[in-house]
Amino acid sequence: MGRRMVSMSLPARALLRILMSALLVAAFFNSPAGADQVSTSYGWLENVAIYPPGMKLSAKLDTGADSCSVHAEKLDLFEKGGDTWVRFTLANRFGDSARVSREVVRNTKIKKKAGGAQKRPVVRFGICIGEVYEVVECNLVNRSHFQYPVLVGRNFLAGTALVDSSSTFTVDPGCKDVRPPK
Repeated sequence: MGRRMVSMSLPARALLRILMSALLVAAFFNSPAGADQVSTSYGWLENVAIYPPGMKLSAKLDTGADSCSVHAEKLDLFEKGGDTWVRFTLANRFGDSARVSREVVRNTKIKKKAGGAQKRPVVRFGICIGEVYEVVECNLVNRSHFQYPVLVGRNFLAGTALVDSSSTFTVDPGCKDVRPPK
């Protein structure tokens, strides 16, 4: 005996797809695996603290970016104990600035929108958004042509936070367990 096909109108099929999708999402978030998932939501723009030096900066949270980028001026590479380090200046919109030295963990090539690639040093920073603190790799670049000095990418966001594209500046940095990056 063959299967009998039920004919549905286009709107009915669309409604069925929406209902099935909603059931799958509900099942995921009500499952034990979903319960362990991200429960923190931030706006697409947030104030963050960068450690060191513990400076408050404005950031764009970008789920399309693989990694974090931090605006740095006056980059100066130097050797220390046989390792490559970089000295640079961080500045925020409040008029604060700090000269910071960090070990270069690697160099990366970032594709530019206009084509080609740019080589950038990568260092470890602690980033605090709300009460969430993570040590992540950040590439250093002059972001003076961008409105926000920090771009927070998926290397911080994945498994940590959801980004609400309809919200901005929902939290201030308030991390209590700040450990210096190595």
